[in-house]
Amino acid sequence: MTLKAVYSRSLKSAKTITTDSPNADLYSDGSGPEKSLDDLLARSDIQAVIIALPIKNQPEYVRKALLAGKHVLSEKPIAENMKDARELLKWYRSEIDTKKVTWGVAENFRYLASYG
Repeated sequence: MTLKAVYSRSLKSAKTITTDSPNADLYSDGSGPEKSLDDLLARSDIQAVIIALPIKNQPEYVRKALLAGKHVLSEKPIAENMKDARELLKWYRSEIDTKKVTWGVAENFRYLASYG
């Protein structure tokens, strides 16, 4: 897998992530209309995204990426409280074709037999 692009809310932050992948395209808020998150999500060569943001902001970005047809791996917990987490899970199961687009949560223990 190749890192093709990085989005961050600030261009400075995006640049720090690409030190090992200098050819990755940078996207950020305020870096111009051609470099927005929506532009990144519209790219046909981007199949999946990793979302690692503050937990209170994360649900908005998870929804946006899934609606754009991208597979998503997000940080845990999925929301800052149980109410928002349940709503996000309910939305995912009812609004997204989970046979075409998957959402995973970066849980260290999810592949252990005792959690299966």
